Amino acid sequence: MVVETTLGDGAALVLMTDGVGDPLGSGAGEVGTTLAQLWSRPPHPVEFAAQVAFGRKTFDDDRAALVVWLVGDE
Repeated sequence: MVVETTLGDGAALVLMTDGVGDPLGSGAGEVGTTLAQLWSRPPHPVEFAAQVAFGRKTFDDDRAALVVWLVGDE
């Protein structure tokens, strides 16, 4: 599947495995709220790795994510 979209300044493109996507669900729950807050700006790489490796009961799959933050004029 090919998807084409336009991202504005300050937006982020997130690619993730189902290990992150399944607990994320629609994004409206605790995982979505937390990741949206933590990833509103690029974190330090070590912090990012810890954030992706979160624990969630009944979700024990491997977790991986790739995020590209777009930097606009500041």
